[in-house]
Amino acid sequence: MIEPFADRQVRDGVISYGVSSYGYDMRVAPEFKIFTNALSAVVDPKHFDPKSFVEFTGDVCIVPPNRLCDARNQQHDAPTRAHLRE
Repeated sequence: MIEPFADRQVRDGVISYGVSSYGYDMRVAPEFKIFTNALSAVVDPKHFDPKSFVEFTGDVCIVPPNRLCDARNQQHDAPTRAHLRE
């Protein structure tokens, strides 16, 4: 199960999280890795070069155009035995 779980969609002046008509909207932690190919290196999606990321910590992350951003979720998602059987 997801901990902490929000049984409805919450939109109190922030990006929504919780159960929505599309599924479950997760909250992300304030730690981001922004991908930038400033070195013009060959990009291998299975083995990213650590120099291709800019690490950022903050409540707001502005991702520049043509960039990707990696974040981790704040909630713990542990599959139940029923999920593992599906």
